[in-house]
Amino acid sequence: MSMSSKARKKYRPDYGMLYPDVEVSKDVLIALKESDCKIEYAEYDLKRERLIVDSETGAVTVIPSREDSLERLLDQDKQFRDERPSLEELVVEALYTQELRQKLHQCLAMLDADERALVRALFFMKTTEREYAKCMNLSKTAIHARKIKILDKLRLYLDA
Repeated sequence: MSMSSKARKKYRPDYGMLYPDVEVSKDVLIALKESDCKIEYAEYDLKRERLIVDSETGAVTVIPSREDSLERLLDQDKQFRDERPSLEELVVEALYTQELRQKLHQCLAMLDADERALVRALFFMKTTEREYAKCMNLSKTAIHARKIKILDKLRLYLDA
């Protein structure tokens, strides 16, 4: 149920009359009126669709509301896009993922055994560079440099 604009504009509470025993400053009354206007704007003006009729041509222009409720749209049988991915999107993603996985395995196969061991330890077994360096009796800096070199190699292989 929406209130007509005339009915809305008729009722603006006079807080001085509503609470005669309470002494309220003029600034507080102004702030209350402003807040009433803001509430009215939020409740009615934002949510209401407007029709503008051109008096000369009779053309009707619909200005949609700037805010709408899901319940009202559902009552009007509005259709919404399903947020879940479509079957086609799922298939394309699966194929892309499978293709990418195959290409990554091919690229890893191009690395030598030491490089594959480092990749396996750091990326699949979650070993830190420091831990791997200690196991290999190397410095962390050396392991980090090798990792960067391997990643650059893999990037080149993947782009090819």
